[in-house]
Amino acid sequence: MRRGRGLPTIALPLHLEQESNVHFVEERGAVRSLPVASVDAAKLTPMVGEMLADPRHRAAARLIQAAYAGRDGAALSAEAILNHVSARSLAA
Repeated sequence: MRRGRGLPTIALPLHLEQESNVHFVEERGAVRSLPVASVDAAKLTPMVGEMLADPRHRAAARLIQAAYAGRDGAALSAEAILNHVSARSLAA
């Protein structure tokens, strides 16, 4: 199972759920996002420099990593789906 590395990230969200996830982590300081349509070296280079130079970004990423450590996201998701399906079938 792949785990987060606890590293600051530059995100290029492509879909709505990615935008939502990126927003959540960006608010905590571990990610900076950039719309794909506006990616160029003039914007990306200083953003990468900032993410690497400011230790608060790495600290934020490590806090998020610790929050997810020991959790099996796939199993928790499957359980939530099964609970939802079971509740719907009982209500029907």
